[in-house]
Amino acid sequence: MESADDVITAKAPGKLYVAGEYAVVEAGHASVLISVNRFLTVTARQAESSGCITSTRFPNSPIRWKRENGSPVVIEGNSDSAAFILSAVSYVERLVLEEGGTLRYFDLDVSSGLDDASGRKFGLGSSAAVTVATVRAVSGLYHLELDDLRVYQLSFLAAHAIQPSGSGGDIAAATFTGCIAYRSPDRLWLTRFQRETARLARPLRAVLDEHWPGLDIEALPLPKDSTFMIGWTGAPASTPELVGKVQSTVKGATSHDSEEYRVFLDRSDACVENLKQSLRRGDIPASQQAIREARATLAYLSSISGTIIETHRLRSLVDIAEQYGAAAKSSGAGGGDCGIAICGPDADQEAIRKGWEREGIQALDMTVYDSGADEAFRSGDGKSPRRGPQQDDDESSRPSAVSQRKIDHIRLADGQQREGRSNAFDDVRFIHHAFADMATTDVDSGTRVCGTSWTSPFYINAMTGGSDKSAEINTALARAASHTGLAIASGSQHAALRDASLTGSFTTIREHTSGVVFANVGPTVSPEQAADAVTMLEADALQIHVNVAQEIVMPEGDRDFTSWKNRIAAIVAAVGVPVIVKEVGFGLSARSIDAIESLGAMAVDVSGQGGTDFVSIENSRRQRSEFSYLEGFGQSTVLCLLDAGQRSHIAQSHMELLASGGVRNPYDVLKSLALGARAVGVSGHFLHTYLESGYQALVDEIQSWQGQIRSLMTLVGAYTVTDLQRCDVLITGDTREQAELLGVRCGEFARRA
Repeated sequence: MESADDVITAKAPGKLYVAGEYAVVEAGHASVLISVNRFLTVTARQAESSGCITSTRFPNSPIRWKRENGSPVVIEGNSDSAAFILSAVSYVERLVLEEGGTLRYFDLDVSSGLDDASGRKFGLGSSAAVTVATVRAVSGLYHLELDDLRVYQLSFLAAHAIQPSGSGGDIAAATFTGCIAYRSPDRLWLTRFQRETARLARPLRAVLDEHWPGLDIEALPLPKDSTFMIGWTGAPASTPELVGKVQSTVKGATSHDSEEYRVFLDRSDACVENLKQSLRRGDIPASQQAIREARATLAYLSSISGTIIETHRLRSLVDIAEQYGAAAKSSGAGGGDCGIAICGPDADQEAIRKGWEREGIQALDMTVYDSGADEAFRSGDGKSPRRGPQQDDDESSRPSAVSQRKIDHIRLADGQQREGRSNAFDDVRFIHHAFADMATTDVDSGTRVCGTSWTSPFYINAMTGGSDKSAEINTALARAASHTGLAIASGSQHAALRDASLTGSFTTIREHTSGVVFANVGPTVSPEQAADAVTMLEADALQIHVNVAQEIVMPEGDRDFTSWKNRIAAIVAAVGVPVIVKEVGFGLSARSIDAIESLGAMAVDVSGQGGTDFVSIENSRRQRSEFSYLEGFGQSTVLCLLDAGQRSHIAQSHMELLASGGVRNPYDVLKSLALGARAVGVSGHFLHTYLESGYQALVDEIQSWQGQIRSLMTLVGAYTVTDLQRCDVLITGDTREQAELLGVRCGEFARRA
């Protein structure tokens, strides 16, 4: 939630059911949901004598409201469009009055990213999201301190007043985020208790403080190497209508359920329990089997109710996912909307996407969203805290906006590593010659970069800084660099240059290694600040990152780049250490390298497309993810090296080429060196290794890479890193086509020896 004076902005994510979507409408029966990185945002602003509600959903029909008998009512516009919003306002204001506050008027602006560009709904729970976001925004405007449980309770009560049949699972997912197991409260009990509370003139707090029978909200870890894929059929469905139709046919004429319905509830609960247990164990195959059981259970419900839950297109979605190694089912009430697939490392996600596309099913670019407020939601250690009245959030422990952005970057970058994507390195192959005529002990894998000698031709590249989590990561990376003799680059130090309290998350690097360290700033800092960044780390060189594409998509990013080259030249002249200009995953063209050389830099890191995609990361942080079409933007690392190497003035200059971006294994390192890089930066893979398996696993992985590189150099007959640039290499596929368009004669690389 963001605030400025009397303006409060709050967002809530969409949701998808993984299992138990029909059973959860009954009190005490279980479901599993995920929240997704599509958001609905509500901004509250102080107003005078009445309030106005505007929305992207009704841009030409704003709604005006006032209070009558203390309750907000619509005086102009469509009251149905504002039902959930004003219900949320009403419940928050009841608390305000109970605490002696004074009511005020305010405008609400609603912006939804839960629909497609045409306004069609994906079925992500927009009513729940707008209710939760409104509760957060309005309570912030009134300075009410509410923990997540209170936000859930108020949102549930507000939504239940409008739509009594709802289970509240979507409310819980929008509030707590991540992957959760959810059991709904007993709504009949809750209704009776509310009436009794009103009759006795007891405060709303009495309802909130009471134990709600049946309610259970539990965080679940997601297995490593697992990915959710979401497909949209393009056909919207009404959850209340479908659930109502099913219940009207499977429940008996009295209040008792039919025998078939009780069988369904038991089967559904068993599926959900199996899924919860398998998720806690990190067991992907068992999780997939639980998804298949949940699908079969819905088919049983469909047969006893005569209601179509899995449409023909949803069936195609499932069949295609199963064909290529995933497990899938419809999500939510069915009858259209979305299907969801769980993919393990062996699933062919690209084939699934293409298969869905052939059937008119849109693969939605979404990931599981976790707000980061509770580390246990992401720990993956099987510890799944229940949220209750005694588990209030510690406001003082919540990160600042800068720190939260850094935490988001870590989480989202690591999530991309889980996807195991192919990239342009797959278009490069060494030609095998049978006689190496050398031994592994003959190999010298050392290199020289910016006047310093390295024993290994790869290094730990820039990643993070500016938060407590960043400090932990940087400490581990620096210790690993020291233990293995690697150079290491810091993440951007802008945060520490602006806020001295964040300096420790960067200085820990130098505190834990005496080896080569690169400082890191962008071209927006002054020469004095750049010098301070070098001093902060006692750095041997300075990286200046250029990242126009990231800044453009970043919600809070820069928009004026006219001074960058002049600033880089000034920094080069001021810092007194070698300067490396690097991209952040979009690639440096030969023209860009020419410009950088003229500014006086000693080296460039081409940092091409194929690894961490900061367009994707920043786009997921936007309210409407409107830059999704730019994901994958830029040139690959391989193409950048080919482009630079074929320009004679670059090849013959003293400019040193470094490479990073999409480096997944030692073979990718070898390919980069063979195409002209002096050394290769690795970030995403090492970050993922540490986050998943810890410090010792990271050290073991680096040492394994060092040994493998010596073995690979023996395999291709290269005594030194320089010798690799004389090895025969095949350039194929899209990379060859793109390189030849740039004037690269790819055939010459196959005949270098």
